[in-house]
Amino acid sequence: MKSRNRIKHVLVNKTYLLLVAGLVLAAILAKVFDDKIFLALWPLKNHLVTKTMIYATLLGEKWVVFLAVLFILFIGKKREYILPSILALLTSLAAAYVLKHLFAVPRPFLHFGINPLVAASGYSFPSGHSTAVSSVVLPLSRAFPKLSYLFVAVVIAVMFSRVYLGVHYLSDVLAGAALGLSAGTIFLRIGKNYWKKIRILQ
Repeated sequence: MKSRNRIKHVLVNKTYLLLVAGLVLAAILAKVFDDKIFLALWPLKNHLVTKTMIYATLLGEKWVVFLAVLFILFIGKKREYILPSILALLTSLAAAYVLKHLFAVPRPFLHFGINPLVAASGYSFPSGHSTAVSSVVLPLSRAFPKLSYLFVAVVIAVMFSRVYLGVHYLSDVLAGAALGLSAGTIFLRIGKNYWKKIRILQ
């Protein structure tokens, strides 16, 4: 049984690493077509979809992600996943902040002179919301495997909302997801090893 779980965990980690690589490649390719993709999507607005996207984008707010992770893991009695989740969130957001100022990409609504559907400030690349929500999806999915599809759906909803609402390009959200997933993968392993050592000492 233990060997099966180990094999499953290895496969999951490899899958996420391949996904990160795929997202990085997709972000690079999307960068070439960012303007065309944004301009094609921008006119396609629907009142119900817009309201849904405004609520969906809130799920990527760093404080919402932080509090939601603490609540879910405490209530679900999966406290060993709190450390890797919080470390992944904080580290990926710090990296996103550095990258934003390094690349200094203006947000699309400023570039095209349009009014976004939600307020946003600072630089565009990478998306902080996408980074934040993606950083905790692997720890949460590992803690609650049956809910993994729900967590992934939330990530996709947040990513799409940022482009739909006019505050990010497609490459921004793809890069943010890659950054968040990378941090989640790294700190999940570190955090689990830490808890194993604590248990041994106890």
